[in-house]
Amino acid sequence: MTNKRLWFALFCLESCLGLQAVVAQASPGALLGEGRDFGLRDNIVSTSVFLWYSPDGGQLSGPWEPLGGRPSWTGEVPFWKEQIKQIMTANIDVMNVHLIAETTTGGYAYQRTNFFQALGELRHDGYDVPKVTPFLDPIITWGTSQSVNVATTAGKDIFVGVYEDFYDQYFSVNTDEFADSYLTQIDNRITLDTWHTHLSLSNAGSLTRDDVQSRLQDRYGAQHPIFNNDIYMTATRNNGLSFEDEQVAQFQSQAYYDPTTFNGLQAVQLKPGYWDQN
Repeated sequence: MTNKRLWFALFCLESCLGLQAVVAQASPGALLGEGRDFGLRDNIVSTSVFLWYSPDGGQLSGPWEPLGGRPSWTGEVPFWKEQIKQIMTANIDVMNVHLIAETTTGGYAYQRTNFFQALGELRHDGYDVPKVTPFLDPIITWGTSQSVNVATTAGKDIFVGVYEDFYDQYFSVNTDEFADSYLTQIDNRITLDTWHTHLSLSNAGSLTRDDVQSRLQDRYGAQHPIFNNDIYMTATRNNGLSFEDEQVAQFQSQAYYDPTTFNGLQAVQLKPGYWDQN
């Protein structure tokens, strides 16, 4: 019997309404708590969170108007706090946060850091927020000409370096003792996610689990022991990597229900009410 993962292919939850937790005033940090990790056989519900929305940028056409209209999409911390609360009302366990190399995207580092600060402020207010996973987008970062050669040390550094951008931004605004526990961990392993790599990386099969894990351990292991364990790699089907622990059809079809079974785990992509301008 397989265990089921649900991956909601949503650009953002725009109009969910729900009760917000009311907490009593307390001293700073008193409401902070430790997040749980997930067992290998746990059922997990996740969603993709894209950060390229703004009052006049990102995907501007679509059938759903956000609450408050597009001018309300400021990308600032209060905006992201409300978005995260709406995601929580949908009982989402994990947010796969879109990750693009900052050298090609300018202001998205600012948006992502605001998102991470919003998470931290909600945790200080007593919310048990969803966990976060870096969701690497190789094609937007490096294109489709296989320009990053991961058979070389330099290419491996480039690939892992984008994940390091993610964690640097997260830890810059989440400095409390429980911050590590709100990074997604499955089977006591820090969890990474990537979209298609085979179009962006040359010699993709030369990139190994140890190439990724050892670089993250060297960078963060001394201060953040969770990086001293192995990694848990999630990826799209037919992705090009050789060491995936879990595969899922992330934005690979327009089917409402698209299951993938890999390593004894069933991951199901759901697209409820999904619309694609393409």
